[in-house]
Amino acid sequence: MILTEEQLPQYLGKDLESKLSQFVSKTKAALRELDEITRDTVCQSFLDYVLIQHQREGRSITEIAQECNLPLMTFLRVLDRYDIPTRSKKEGIKIKWQDLEFKSKRVEASRKLLDRLKQDPIFRAKSAEATRKMLRQKWKDPEFRATNAKGVIIMLAERWKDPEFRARNAEMLSARNQKPKFREASRKLLDRLKQDPIFRAKSAEATRTTWQDLEFRAKIVEAQRNARLDPDRAGRYHLYSFQGVRKDVGYAKSTWEANLMRIFTFLGREYITHEKVPLQVSEKYRQLFKNINTYCEIDFVVTDPRRNIHIYEIMNFTKGVQGKAKLEMLAEQSLGVKVRLITPRFYNRLKKRFKEHINQDPKFAGWEDKEDNIRNNPSKYEFKNTPSP
Repeated sequence: MILTEEQLPQYLGKDLESKLSQFVSKTKAALRELDEITRDTVCQSFLDYVLIQHQREGRSITEIAQECNLPLMTFLRVLDRYDIPTRSKKEGIKIKWQDLEFKSKRVEASRKLLDRLKQDPIFRAKSAEATRKMLRQKWKDPEFRATNAKGVIIMLAERWKDPEFRARNAEMLSARNQKPKFREASRKLLDRLKQDPIFRAKSAEATRTTWQDLEFRAKIVEAQRNARLDPDRAGRYHLYSFQGVRKDVGYAKSTWEANLMRIFTFLGREYITHEKVPLQVSEKYRQLFKNINTYCEIDFVVTDPRRNIHIYEIMNFTKGVQGKAKLEMLAEQSLGVKVRLITPRFYNRLKKRFKEHINQDPKFAGWEDKEDNIRNNPSKYEFKNTPSP
């Protein structure tokens, strides 16, 4: 129990002789001697001295007992007989930590101890394992995951403003992607996720939701334009015919791609665009690639009503020999996934079947072709971010 200054006078002024008969003669003599020594203008008795030192000065019972040269158990019996309130261990620690000098010393001591422990490989291994177990347990809690995700998003949004951080992050990702083990692990993870209908549905929904954000779409368009105008990036971007951000389907690299997106949306198909899939270069095409691992950027990954996955790839002159080799390896390595090539002939069949439906549906801007498209009719097709009034 901690006494306030207002409560302290209620316990002062107790007579030592009132209960002295309850102790043995040796203890009596010691207490009388202490009573003579500690009497002054503030303390009228040894009991007052103990109470003030313990409650007002914050000294511990053990410390006062040692100063008085009394055994701790004897000292505790004295406090009990005279009903002198003492602080609990928790209260004593709390008072000590309010002392800035004590606090700074303990913090410094803890820091030195931790620095020594960090040099111990056994301690580091145990600490890492304990942290992993704790996080695995916490990660099962949806509320913890949501809170953690929100914190990471806020932290990264702030740090991403720092050019040095972005440069370090890019360098780290580039180095990691060069490691065969990481690429293999990424490929296996992607293969597993492709078989998960919940993941596919969430991924498709996230893509649609993101592209409904007008601010996000405007930023993407601006970033792409700036990147293409940057002299340092000359040659890294191919200007596909009539690419841009459409009002109805978002960004597409060409009129074909935009129309296919309209068809999939019209049919209610879930789809993902421009998915990058890691590939192992087969012996047949080793001479075309520098490394044994490469990737193929897929135009469309589509889920049909039976939850089967289909890959649609637009065939055009920009793919070249390497592109066609990647498509063949993709067909070989995508077990259980149908790969469909959108050739000019197949595209014309789609056009005959869906063009009028697209033009008549009010949720679409229209079917694009060489006469009517985002380039020569931007007011009809192109998405423009209108600033708020």
